[in-house]
Parts: sequence; structure tokens; C-alpha cells
Amino acid sequence: ENNPNQKTVNAVNDILNSWNLIFGFSHLKNLLSFDLLHSHGLFNQPGYICIIGDGYGFLGTLIRMMFPKSKIIFVNLGKVLLFDAYYFSLIFKDLPVVLVEDGLNEKNQNHEIIFMEAENYEFLNGLPISLFINIASMQEMDMPVINKYFEIMKTSTVESYFYCCNREEKVLSDRSIIRFMDYPWGGGQILVDEPCPWYQEYPSSRPPFWKPFDGTHLHRLIKLETK
Repeated sequence: ENNPNQKTVNAVNDILNSWNLIFGFSHLKNLLSFDLLHSHGLFNQPGYICIIGDGYGFLGTLIRMMFPKSKIIFVNLGKVLLFDAYYFSLIFKDLPVVLVEDGLNEKNQNHEIIFMEAENYEFLNGLPISLFINIASMQEMDMPVINKYFEIMKTSTVESYFYCCNREEKVLSDRSIIRFMDYPWGGGQILVDEPCPWYQEYPSSRPPFWKPFDGTHLHRLIKLETK
């Protein structure tokens, strides 16, 4: 169960060796998420892959390494986005990238790799994005922002999918409760819908060496109803 693909493991090792990092749980969850999406053939689609909240650009780097023709949009909070861009560029030194600050136009829409601050997420509106990915960061948003993301995702101009792995529910600082099942999923075709098998426990340096998360993490892969 959850045995990773050896080609993916080799690519992950190459990335981490280049970054001088040790393999950790965050890399494992991204590796297994990658394999799941790969098994559905979602990296061969036309259009961009949009990763919302990629930690240190790892998943995007892995996708580009395994699929050299893939076009990727990284969306993250400003300061974190710097790390995404820095680590990605350590592997792909000669690949031109662009930071979008005032919308996509003919000049920068030809770039294969785009970085976008989360504050500017409305620039995603009406773009040809075939796959959106969010792993464990939508639970940090409040419902109006989540609703807006779903609205924007459904404006994609190509057939589009969304993979989401987040807590079943989370209480925010204002005591509001964000529930995974309350997201505005719409009536799209659901391909995966279950507790995420690799996101129920995390490693610890003290016994017991695997500890349960505070609450269940669900993951869902859906073919979006695009407008």
C-alpha cells in the first residue's frame, strides 16, 4: 500500500541531493500525491498546472523534472513564494521564469513557469489551467477565499481537474469552522474521495514514532465543471 513509483523516488532523491536536504514527511506526501495524479494521466494534459501553496517549490520541481514540457503556475504568499522560486531555480538554472504582478498578458503568458503571489490569485481567472493542486493549505483560508478560488478554477478555458488534500474540518482563530465537505465542489465527476491514506499520521523523533494528526485529512480528485 502506498508504494511509491521508483522513477519518482529517483527524481525526488536527485532534487533533495541538489538542495542538500534530507528526505522528510513533506516530501513523502508530495511524492505520493504526484504518483496518484500521474496514475490518472493528469500531467499529460494541455494547459498549465497550478499549485496553490507548494512548500519550497518541491512538487512543481518534481513535476517539471518528470515532465519536462509541463507548464506550471506557483501561487503562494509573497515571502514563501521567494523560496518556491529560489529552490526551483536551483534545479532549472537556465529556464526563464516570470513573476506576475499585474495580470497575464501576451508577453508573459508565453512563459512555461509562472510565479504569482496569492494576493493576486484573481489573475488566474480565465486561464487554460488543466490541473489545480492544493495540499494542506486551503485549510488555512476562510470560506470566502475558498469560494473565490473555486469560482476562479471553474473559469479555466480547458478541461480541468482539482486535487485537494486538507483537514476534514478546522477551527480558525475567529472560531469559525472550515469543513472540507462544505467546499463548493459543484457537480463535477469525482475520481478520488476518501481519507488520505498517507496523511493520517506524522513521524516523531520520540515513541510512538508515528503520531496521529489532530483530525482526519481527506483528499479528493474532481473533474471540475468549467464554465
